Amino acid sequence: MALNEKGFVKLEQKLVRNIKSFHSYNNLRIQRLLDLMPNSQKPLFHILPFLLHTNIPGLPGYLQDNDTPFGFSRFKIDESMEKAIKDLFPEIQPQHVKNNKRAYLRSLILMGSLGSVAQNSKSDFDYWLCYRENELTVKQLQLLSQKIRNIETWADEHAGLEVHFFLTDIKKTQNNDFGKAGGESAGSSQPRLLKEEFYRTMIVVSGMTPFWWITPPGTNDQEYKHLKQVAKASNKITTESFIDLGNLTEITTKEFFGAAIWQILKAIDSPFKSAMKLAMLEIFISPSSKKDLLCDVLKDRVHSAPVIQKSGKFFDPYTILLDAILDHYQNKTETLDLLRTCIYIKSAYHPNQKMADGENFKQEIMFSYIKTWNWPLERQLELSHYEKWTFDKVKHLGERLHQFLMSTYQNLSTRLKILDFEDQIISREDTTIIGRKLASYYQRKNGKINIVKRAFEEGLRLESATFSALKPTYTIWYLHRDPIKSNQLSPKDAANRQIKSGSNLVGMIAWAVINKIIDQKTTLNLAPNPLPPNINDIHMVTKNLLNFFPLEKLSSLSNKSILNEERKKKVYLVGNFCVAKWEKKIVSLSVIHLTTWGEYFHSSIQKIRNQQEIDEFLIMNFLDQEGKLPTEFKIFVPTGQWQKKIQQEIESQIENCRTIRKSVA
Repeated sequence: MALNEKGFVKLEQKLVRNIKSFHSYNNLRIQRLLDLMPNSQKPLFHILPFLLHTNIPGLPGYLQDNDTPFGFSRFKIDESMEKAIKDLFPEIQPQHVKNNKRAYLRSLILMGSLGSVAQNSKSDFDYWLCYRENELTVKQLQLLSQKIRNIETWADEHAGLEVHFFLTDIKKTQNNDFGKAGGESAGSSQPRLLKEEFYRTMIVVSGMTPFWWITPPGTNDQEYKHLKQVAKASNKITTESFIDLGNLTEITTKEFFGAAIWQILKAIDSPFKSAMKLAMLEIFISPSSKKDLLCDVLKDRVHSAPVIQKSGKFFDPYTILLDAILDHYQNKTETLDLLRTCIYIKSAYHPNQKMADGENFKQEIMFSYIKTWNWPLERQLELSHYEKWTFDKVKHLGERLHQFLMSTYQNLSTRLKILDFEDQIISREDTTIIGRKLASYYQRKNGKINIVKRAFEEGLRLESATFSALKPTYTIWYLHRDPIKSNQLSPKDAANRQIKSGSNLVGMIAWAVINKIIDQKTTLNLAPNPLPPNINDIHMVTKNLLNFFPLEKLSSLSNKSILNEERKKKVYLVGNFCVAKWEKKIVSLSVIHLTTWGEYFHSSIQKIRNQQEIDEFLIMNFLDQEGKLPTEFKIFVPTGQWQKKIQQEIESQIENCRTIRKSVA
């Protein structure tokens, strides 16, 4: 596309204006991010680019290997960074730090809720660390991965900051290649949707700016290439300041199915965030909705505004998404109320709380929403004290949210009418991985410990809990919130406080631990009852389970373990838990096991009559098909006169069962 001098100058001027507008907008986002951060964490934010730019002994991320890649081109130490260096590492003299002769890193870019109304104390710092893979050897890439892991660990241990660096190859990102599904990676399921979210929420922290951000909204691929040529030929634009991560013109339905099942998977850890993204998918596929990319809507606002406003929601990437979703569901009363409720709770807004000056933008935005919703003060106060809700109320909100997720997913699947898998861009392997993870969470199986559906992490954990037992014709155990006494366990009072009931106490404790209802900080109580377990026994089982089963996100499971056959990974066995202390033989056994697919199961046998019952139980619930022991296992018997004898007998029985199983195999 040839241009005369007048046309070239016009485009050049537009690009220059767009550059200035973006820098003003980017500075606003950084300022808002810092305004919402605790003072104790701010130095960490400023120093992270410095740690990636250097490889200095004694600093987090330092590796002794001379092949370690590090360094940004055109790197500058500003006043905030210099102060952070002096505060955290006073022995380092920033002015004496020399730039690396070869800069391997191009950009450090944040994406997500930070710097927006959605930022809160639990927001993760998700960075794209952009580089060129063809410039690194296999060894150097491994070293870079180790360097960023070390910095992530230090940030968490030093200031409780959850930082994730995603190594982002420039060429692959241009081609929308984000690898296979695994961990936090969406793999092949939704590359353009991921890029849309990245461009809409990104903040450049260090290094080059994505060229997409200075091109006009709606620029097609041909125009995009031409504008790159204009920038390169211009004397007013420094092309070394920009990085090309690819253009984005549209999002096709070919990735909607993969995106939908990925968001259902992510809902396990972040249900509200996934609800927003699934709702956005429904907007895209709805015939009556506008199809403008939200990142283009934001870019148009930034480029068109004469001044970047310091307050209000006009330049907030999160409210652009919220407004589109709330508008789409305005005629669906129940869904609209659910989404408004979750938005309010997620924002951590409080109507009577005066925020610091820097936080006023968030308070102002939420107040503007609430005003249009016509919510009374009573409703606001109720939601502001979400953490004080009853267990059932919190659980009910989670169930409503997951019902919305599943119904939205079903609606999307129906509308897409997927007849031929080849029309979808998600790979078969990724479909298998995500599908099995979903089954691990949602599918009910015999003996499986099911996960309580939740809206947010907060609200289900108990500050204190009480176990009690009733024995009409057979024993029933109850788990209650709060410390309570026997005389408070009337049917009505017990129903208000009751969280779960069951015949097996070990299984109930496991359910509470795995669902994060009980943790190390929960105060445990035992209401007086005539049955054998004492509070120390309950404490020991709870402590063992918390230590033995460190709760991992399903998304963190390796692809290899998910693609292979499901096996027992960890087994915790309890002998004679609800049995009189004077018993000398094995009377009861309970087993909790974790599989390689992330599923928890509980099995038990009570009032054991003979050795054959023990053998059958252990072969079925402790050993694998070849008679091998699980990778990790632990055996627990409550403290008592015969504790060692019973534990030794259990161990002997396990060895006996291994012999039996091997002979059969």
